[in-house]
Amino acid sequence: MRRALILGATYVIFITFITVFLTGFTGGTIVGGLFESTGAERTGVIKWIFALYGPDVAVLYFWAFIPTLFSVLAPKLIKEKKELAILYVMALNSCLIPTYWSGIYPALNWFAGGYVSDPTLARWLMKDGNPLLAPTNPIVYLGFWYGGTSVPWASWLTPMAFWILFFVSQALFSISFSIIILMHTYIDVESLPFPMSTGAIEIINLSPTESSRSYLLRNRWLWIGVLIGVLTTPNYWLHFLIPSFDISPLHFDLTPYAFIPWTPFVLMLDPFVIGAAYYIPLEVLFSGVLFFIILYMILPAVLTALGIYGPFLPGQTWIWSAFTALNYGTVGAAGWLNWGQYSYGYRSIFFGALIGYVLYPLFKMRGIIWKNLRERWSEKGLTLYKSLTVIALLSFLLHSLLVSIGIGIDSWPIWWSILFQILMAVVYVLGSSRVRGEVGSFGLFTNFNQAFMEDVYFRWALLDDMSPISQFIRNNPRALNSAGVILWGAGPLYLSPTACTAPRLLEAVKIGKRFGVKDRSIILAVLISVLIPIILTPPLHLILCYHYGVLNKYSMSGVLAEAGAWVGAYSGWLGERPGRCSWTPGPPRETVHLFEVVGFILVVAIYILRIRVVRLRMLHPAGIISAIAFGPLTFLPWIIALIWKLLTFRLGGVEVHEKKSAPLATGLILGFSLIVFICALYWSIMHAL
Repeated sequence: MRRALILGATYVIFITFITVFLTGFTGGTIVGGLFESTGAERTGVIKWIFALYGPDVAVLYFWAFIPTLFSVLAPKLIKEKKELAILYVMALNSCLIPTYWSGIYPALNWFAGGYVSDPTLARWLMKDGNPLLAPTNPIVYLGFWYGGTSVPWASWLTPMAFWILFFVSQALFSISFSIIILMHTYIDVESLPFPMSTGAIEIINLSPTESSRSYLLRNRWLWIGVLIGVLTTPNYWLHFLIPSFDISPLHFDLTPYAFIPWTPFVLMLDPFVIGAAYYIPLEVLFSGVLFFIILYMILPAVLTALGIYGPFLPGQTWIWSAFTALNYGTVGAAGWLNWGQYSYGYRSIFFGALIGYVLYPLFKMRGIIWKNLRERWSEKGLTLYKSLTVIALLSFLLHSLLVSIGIGIDSWPIWWSILFQILMAVVYVLGSSRVRGEVGSFGLFTNFNQAFMEDVYFRWALLDDMSPISQFIRNNPRALNSAGVILWGAGPLYLSPTACTAPRLLEAVKIGKRFGVKDRSIILAVLISVLIPIILTPPLHLILCYHYGVLNKYSMSGVLAEAGAWVGAYSGWLGERPGRCSWTPGPPRETVHLFEVVGFILVVAIYILRIRVVRLRMLHPAGIISAIAFGPLTFLPWIIALIWKLLTFRLGGVEVHEKKSAPLATGLILGFSLIVFICALYWSIMHAL
């Protein structure tokens, strides 16, 4: 597999260069930032759908399709499906890392945005700035923001070295931890389906080998799906041909009609979303639809009728009224159900459900996991498993140390950093990997990382004036600002669907095993594909900023200014509310923790019922997770995908699924991804010229 790894590394370098270029010259944080540029985010739905499926499906399928197409046009270049599997694995893990806020280094951009927009941060940089995180000379940020100058490499050398080491250690821990704990459990024992791997396998299966012909160009169902995906996305590509022509996506918001009070009622008919949903298991689709009906249709109507929820006025949109209110607890609920301001409403249930969703299966399989650990450690010699264990421990300690050093090790003891690592690993590495394995996307975690961060740090610790963390930040603005940058900036490789590596690693193993690739080759491919973008992204991004001014002209200027002001506002908050660094007015109500417990109990109860009652096997705990997060957007597509799958298997069987339905679903995704990439490339080139 050496040839495939070398070819894959070259491909990863190419992907990284193109991705940084596209992300810099478009108006979004991901490839496909044309959503920001074209104004499509005004619809509300598209941006959320892209957060759920887009970066994790559309872009990946494009990069997976390229080597497959090469295998057809130049069969001598890629001879075996094993090589295609390796190339997909490397594209899978590399193409999204550079897209998170123009790279996985938000602090570099936050300081620049904050400096030009917030005087508080400018004063803090000159007085208390930490040279490990970013240059302390404010003059450096003028060129970084406005462009038209050369890169002052000497000023950026130390921050770049710190952040590269910071994220390399975090990635190594995430990867090795996933392999040690989850690879055998999720893939070999539970055999989680990893739905998105199905589409990748379909693409690879359509490619030629030395012993078989290619069906890629002759499978009409695949290309029918591609054509549908292209023709139903004029709101993206037609805008570039006729800028004044704006077509809304295929969705209909019925929330303003107030058919059901406090119900975010959206009918989404986007073929791309339906195609992505087709690969999700039947019981997950069914449970997601069922729990959306219960949580967003039945319960709000009952609670409104009982006078617990306030009245719901017609004319309000789904996202800024019903969905936001239910997930932030701002529906004016009375009595014991009063969530309290900014106490997260349904997201409190989500948080507890996520803990149960992750821990209960592992608890049930603890004997199997422990037996596997002992068997691997009993093997003679320095095995792959033992090497990864050493890497996991060293990277865990190194990353924890870097967190404390970045904040100030005298103020932030290393054991706080270790606790942070453990919480992130348990909740998000394990949780996002399971969601990836059963739902097919973990984009739903993006909009809930804030709830986790504030629950664990801001609301449980920093809001408590007597907590040890609160004590040390009272008169230490440098440590407080550093803590905000480090802890919030550490999230991408754990929290973000555009950068989190652990779930894709397990999907890579699933794909590799399907085509007979050894685990060692898969793990090596993942390491190469993750480390190259982490190392290349910062200097490439700095070049685009200083030479072209992409940060100010094209790439997230408003978002960066807001983020910079957010970081700088810590100093102001210290003066107004000593010992607190959250915008919540006070400690959370007891009902917040109560509903976290409710979410945990619900998930555990579903797990038990699935085992003990045969007729309830169609209930799946992933349904609660997905329904709370993105139920309004997946409700109708999941119903369509559910009916589609049932009809396929009952009327046509496996043969129809393999020859028609699966290629059609892949084509729907691929058509959307081609349009997204081509439009983003066009927009980027036009900006660069």
